[in-house]
Amino acid sequence: MKDVKWIFIVSLILLLTCSCSSQNAQIEKLNYESIKSLNPANKLFCLLNDSEGWEGDFADLPLDNEDNYELEFKHSLVPVREDSANGLMLKGYNRKDSLFMYITKKLTKNDDLKANTKYKARLSFQVATNQPTEGLLGENTYVKAGIVNIKPEKIVQEGFYRINIDKGSKVVSGTDMRTLGNIAKVDSRDKAYQFKSFESIYEVETNDGGEAFIIIGVDSNYKGLTNIYITNIRVIFTYK
Repeated sequence: MKDVKWIFIVSLILLLTCSCSSQNAQIEKLNYESIKSLNPANKLFCLLNDSEGWEGDFADLPLDNEDNYELEFKHSLVPVREDSANGLMLKGYNRKDSLFMYITKKLTKNDDLKANTKYKARLSFQVATNQPTEGLLGENTYVKAGIVNIKPEKIVQEGFYRINIDKGSKVVSGTDMRTLGNIAKVDSRDKAYQFKSFESIYEVETNDGGEAFIIIGVDSNYKGLTNIYITNIRVIFTYK
């Protein structure tokens, strides 16, 4: 029985480490079917052709100056030289001391989640960043992620757009989102884009409608332009 368990774990790791480049689209289709066969709720988002239902938005900025932040969210080619992946672009210019940019995806009973059920979920994804090692903007822009049972959305509070879940502040994690690192590249000081991988395990209880929401974002603590791409998003569900 222990051997079977370890084979299962190794299989998940192998599936999580495959690339979502368009050159490997057929391989990824097979990987996706393998992930689904382990649990129908498991998801792989290669984002090859469109956003696959992911939405993007922005918070921690004033209501009366939104246009000055150069905000943009779109499905796009990821400009990494050694790959040809597609992903979700988030761009914004932090004009003060904080800007939160995020993407979110709703999963439902149609995605084979059960209502009012506790899950453990292993979430992994890649961020393409051009922020050099030891750069102030990269080291002070923090990658955060979480899985919750209410829809993450921006709200208005005292003249600012805020988000309705607890993401924490800057480097500090919140109850709903965990800080996983920053967007500074690991080993490069140039301005070329490189992939940086992130992974964490979460616990979530679906709501009455069998819904859970994945949220991935970057929390900026430094004035300047941030332009990142998120891709290769995978979530593996197991019952808690």
